[in-house]
Amino acid sequence: MFTYLATVCTGLEDIFIDELIEKIPQIQIVSKLRGKVIFKSHKTPKELFNLRSVNHLFLLIEQSSDLPISKKALNWLENFGEKLNLHQLPELWDKFNLPKSKFFPAFRVSAVRSGEHSYHSPDIERALGTGISKATKWNVKMKDFDFNIFAFVENNNIIIAVKLTKLALFRRDKIRFGKATLKSTVAYAMLRLAKIKGNQIILDPMCGTASILLEGQISFPKNLYLGGDIDIYPLKLAVENFKYNNLTFNLFHWDSRKLPIQSSSIDIIISNLPYGRRIGSHSSNKKLYPKAIKEFVRVLKNEGRMVLLTQERRLMSSILDKKKNLNLVHVRKVNIGGMLPSIYVITVSYKH
Repeated sequence: MFTYLATVCTGLEDIFIDELIEKIPQIQIVSKLRGKVIFKSHKTPKELFNLRSVNHLFLLIEQSSDLPISKKALNWLENFGEKLNLHQLPELWDKFNLPKSKFFPAFRVSAVRSGEHSYHSPDIERALGTGISKATKWNVKMKDFDFNIFAFVENNNIIIAVKLTKLALFRRDKIRFGKATLKSTVAYAMLRLAKIKGNQIILDPMCGTASILLEGQISFPKNLYLGGDIDIYPLKLAVENFKYNNLTFNLFHWDSRKLPIQSSSIDIIISNLPYGRRIGSHSSNKKLYPKAIKEFVRVLKNEGRMVLLTQERRLMSSILDKKKNLNLVHVRKVNIGGMLPSIYVITVSYKH
């Protein structure tokens, strides 16, 4: 068995674990950390790259909870680097059929640090890299490397893992990105939270570049997906992404406050609402949200479900308090590139 570390959007760790258990036989979950899941599997990296909720995948090498907070850590890290069991990596790269550079084997060290320390990420990279270089005699390359050896440091804890993904997996199905394109991994999580059954009509009334609709067609194909936006430009980008994946699309130029859709005809609405930062403003959202959500309720079937992503927590709370037919089933905060929106799962009932 191989021990892997997967990075996911913080707040969606359980979604990734559920997907692992559902899709990968004989999986062993080792630990769930903030934004990370460590697990064991017989599967190769390329088989795991098909998972939809993972951002990056790593091969775990070593862990320790003895990392000093003081500058003594730099000597400790150099010694730690010398003792790492890395000699199997070239053989594993052949076994995994992963690409090699002309300098093979070549490596670099990348550090991700949180907590209070008397040193910084570049200090970790230099000290650990020195130790690894002494032990392996491998080439050190900032570009054209084979092994990107990551040090995840949090307080006294350090995890050493080798990155297996060259590019983030949430970019794999897109060739065009807008200024607020949703990560496909978050879109997948929202689709799972919607509890899609199949043979349903799923709507994204503010779809932008249509990440949710694209992910839905890839991961939950036995449904009808509809979407639209008031801005024509992101819809054009969405069309290119659908064509790139050889998928059909039902995209419309409309105003989400006046949807050209029959009442009580939609099973599920899933949408990434404007936060009022990259798109719109808080003052415009105060006018937009109540009208748009009223329209969402109109087109949803009784007991229909909404999964909405937004940073406008106070505004959402106000709307939910006033709308007695909206039942908040679940809410969770997530970290998406340093932004902290919440996912709201809402059902609509007692419609007349």
